[in-house]
Amino acid sequence: MHIKVLGSAAGGGFPQWNCYCNNCVAARKGEIKSQVCMQSSIVILENNKRILINVSPDIHQQISTLAITTANQKREDLFSAIILLDSQLDHTLGLLSLREAKHLKIYATDNVLQDLHEDFSVIKILSRYCGVECKRIILQQNFVISDIPYLEFTAISLKSKAPPYSRRRAHYSDGETIGLLIKDTFSGKNLFYAPSIGYINQDLFNLMEQSDCVLVDGTFWHADEMQQNGVGHKSAQDMGHIPLMGEAGMLTTLKQLARSRKILTHINNTNPILNTHSTEYAELCKHNIEVAYDGMDIRL
Repeated sequence: MHIKVLGSAAGGGFPQWNCYCNNCVAARKGEIKSQVCMQSSIVILENNKRILINVSPDIHQQISTLAITTANQKREDLFSAIILLDSQLDHTLGLLSLREAKHLKIYATDNVLQDLHEDFSVIKILSRYCGVECKRIILQQNFVISDIPYLEFTAISLKSKAPPYSRRRAHYSDGETIGLLIKDTFSGKNLFYAPSIGYINQDLFNLMEQSDCVLVDGTFWHADEMQQNGVGHKSAQDMGHIPLMGEAGMLTTLKQLARSRKILTHINNTNPILNTHSTEYAELCKHNIEVAYDGMDIRL
């Protein structure tokens, strides 16, 4: 199984266009060792077929990094399927940039499909430009994409939040945000992908422990990182993310995973791990925890 990270940053990318936090200022001046990061998304590449997972506002630029030079026809749809893990704008807004497609096959949970039909009616808009087929994801139930039938997908409900525009923002329900367990039935290898995690219970820990690779939420280092940087008043938990630090933080969990390759993604522009010379980045290296970057290839 071949996975390419198309974007590794949280909403707004890095440096964020309107942000003058220490990280963004230092990155623009070249004062820290870092790289520009687009908003989070991955693609699975198998036998010239592609499954896109989340569609960021940077999708046009991300597609250009795939170096697709040949096609079977003059205009060709690049993705066999699109899987959405939530309905956040940084994971769905790019759908509008795919309006030139002939046909889009979109997989999502009922909650996400409701948001995209009603509160952010992107499905209705897209259907005026191209064919749109919505496929329902059922939690804990395996599904396959016909073009790559040896990959098995399982949606895991995660404790996180619906986007601010959603009518369900204040009331959590299963299926607002999912993680995706992807198993290659030929090799037996699997990846757990979850860029937004608000809480880790024992069942989720067990799943991560049994995964060959976890590509998971590294949004914030500190719970109050936005406040510390003077760029917002919400905590990590308010925004549906578990911070890296703290007794119940992501770092504590990842340290306990003995067999998994551990990679952080969806990194917020305020997070000190974006500076590869920082003490926080060194702490990750000490525990063999990687930070995803745009263009990163993962092969299992």
